[in-house]
This record gives sequence, structure tokens and C-alpha cells, in this order.
Amino acid sequence: MVWDIHGGSTPETRALMHRLGGFVAIVEGDNLAQVYARLSEQVAVMLAHGAGHALRQRRKTGTLPTPASGVAAGLILEP
Repeated sequence: MVWDIHGGSTPETRALMHRLGGFVAIVEGDNLAQVYARLSEQVAVMLAHGAGHALRQRRKTGTLPTPASGVAAGLILEP
């Protein structure tokens, strides 16, 4: 599955997520669009968390230069 932090994905990924969303919607008795939106949001949060973790690890090992000051850099690099 290919999915990026900005919500981009391959057609195969979208098809799989819609299929998975359909199963979840049936089990939970929920609307497919709402389930798909919730799944998409959860994937985006996990990807963002993973990216932040990777940046923190690189910073600990010294392979990432100290970022310029800024709110975004601080939020990403905070534990």
C-alpha cells in the first residue's frame, strides 16, 4: 500500500481502503463515507507520527541538522 502524509495514494490503495471501509461500515452499522474518512484520517495521523519519530531519531544520531526556529519545526521534533 502506498499512502503519503498529504493523503495521496495509489488507485490500488484507495480501492483496498474502500473495500476495508465497506466491511467496517457493515460491522459497525455506519455510513461508508464516514468510515472511509475516519480510516483516512487515522492513516494520516499514523504517517505524521511516524515521520516525526523518524526526524527525532535522525536528530538524536546527528544525521539531521538543527532546524531553523519555528512553530512547525518545534511541533514535529517535540517528543
